[in-house]
Amino acid sequence: MKIDDVRRLTPDQLTDQLLDLKKEQVLARLGRGEDVDASEYTFRTSTRIEAATSQLEKSHRVQVVRRDIARIKTVLGSRAPRAQEEKKKKNA
Repeated sequence: MKIDDVRRLTPDQLTDQLLDLKKEQVLARLGRGEDVDASEYTFRTSTRIEAATSQLEKSHRVQVVRRDIARIKTVLGSRAPRAQEEKKKKNA
């Protein structure tokens, strides 16, 4: 996902995408055989099933997902101060 694509998304779409990427990140880490803290995911049943069938050849996906998560968080963080400034202007 490129940064221009991320910037075009609405905040709701960004939040949904972020949740999907975090799930994918957990699944990829489980597929690689890494220990994952249970607090990182709440979809344990489907995770066990998907982790059992995941392919280890997609281990590079962990890095790609991590970067996509960072891009989304960056855009969400840069929009937050702007939204607060606009609210102040409307209230003034």
